[in-house]
Amino acid sequence: MLFCGDCESAMVGISGTSRSGKQYHYYSCNKQRLKHGCDRKPIPRDLLEQTVLNAVYEAMDDDMIHWMVEATINYGEKIQEERGIPQKKELLAAEKRKIRHINDAIAEGVWNSSTSSILYEHEKTAAILEKEIANLEKEFTPPDREHVEFYFDMLRKKRFSTPQNRRNVIEQFVKAVYAYDDHVDIILYYPDNGGRRSRRFDTLPGADVHTNDPNSHQ
Repeated sequence: MLFCGDCESAMVGISGTSRSGKQYHYYSCNKQRLKHGCDRKPIPRDLLEQTVLNAVYEAMDDDMIHWMVEATINYGEKIQEERGIPQKKELLAAEKRKIRHINDAIAEGVWNSSTSSILYEHEKTAAILEKEIANLEKEFTPPDREHVEFYFDMLRKKRFSTPQNRRNVIEQFVKAVYAYDDHVDIILYYPDNGGRRSRRFDTLPGADVHTNDPNSHQ
């Protein structure tokens, strides 16, 4: 997802330690690391991630949130479809209708020697289907629209502040990032449809875009 803007090689996370023991984290061009001809300098991890994150928040309007909610719900429905859950639920509903009709007939006095065994078979089939559906839904809980809308609303309001949550935002909204000396080109899943938007690096306390090799801190 993160690429060097010069050579388009993947950029990978690396770290270095200063004499005082402080650890520094960077993203480095893989081609440059392997000495294969790229001059891209490592970029501080926090600087790059915060710049991308700010760009995502700027793009997070009502249309984008609506698109993400629908995409999440559709993904859940697709997974359910692949696991055969909707089909099993339809079969279960059909079995329950048959059971209800038989019970209604019994209540009206309609009874013969096979009624009990037929009812038993339908109840047995319904129980098997209920168990299968419960097991499938235990493996994958379909997203609830209200919860999904709440989640993306919290993202939009920047209510999630842990490093892992910030990276989750980037993974969910960002298709690709191309890093240069002083800016990044960002491709969002929506609404750019593959188009690039540029953003200069944001300023973080103590951050230096033109950082030398992290080994220099050692």
